[in-house]
Amino acid sequence: MRTKNETTQDNGPEANVERRRKQIQKAAITLFSRRGYHASTIEDIAKAGRFSVGLVYRYFKSKEELLFAIISDVLSAYEKEIPAAIAAATMPLDRFRAAVEAYCRVVDKHSDAALMGYRESKSLSRQRLELIKRKEIETNRFISNCIEECVETAVFRPVDVEMLTYLVVIFVHGWALNAWRLSPPRSVDAYVDDGLRLLLRDVLAEEKAEEPQERQRNRLVQPRPPARRSAAASRNAAPYGK
Repeated sequence: MRTKNETTQDNGPEANVERRRKQIQKAAITLFSRRGYHASTIEDIAKAGRFSVGLVYRYFKSKEELLFAIISDVLSAYEKEIPAAIAAATMPLDRFRAAVEAYCRVVDKHSDAALMGYRESKSLSRQRLELIKRKEIETNRFISNCIEECVETAVFRPVDVEMLTYLVVIFVHGWALNAWRLSPPRSVDAYVDDGLRLLLRDVLAEEKAEEPQERQRNRLVQPRPPARRSAAASRNAAPYGK
């Protein structure tokens, strides 16, 4: 007898597999966030998601494989969203800003999974952790390539590209880790605008035009629900592999 979340839908085998994996991952993220990775079992995940234990094992051979899939999906979202945003822009500075904005929006959309990666990636095997680190470095190249283009076109002064890339990446991840403490609260767009204005103050080769007035008007927004990004979750978070 199937449980509630095991009813079938005629969306094709590949769509059904992906849908099922996402359902299991969502249940795992919720449980890991509340109870912790080590204190949770496959049986607990199955119960939380209203699956059978056998169904979970059909898609993930172990709890570690499930954690690896959760973190990998965030990195895959970077690989999909950042190049698309860059391709839609034409000028070097616009491409850089588009890359940072897309990066931050992915972190915002997948904030629970991102926090999971910061806290629990140390629980992965050495091989899987190295794969995560390698994929993270590859996604960072989207940012460093945009910085290099800005330097080559004299939009930026000559800078240490690796260091500036590192600062941008830390800034973006700060949205999931610590943006809850900003007062007054900001939207993702306002966070990027305000942060880049500070980061690029000594980097821009010449003063650029002021940001659109509409963005200035929309800078301050209502706070997000505390459950999305709590102080406790942020205190427990750490970068991948730390």
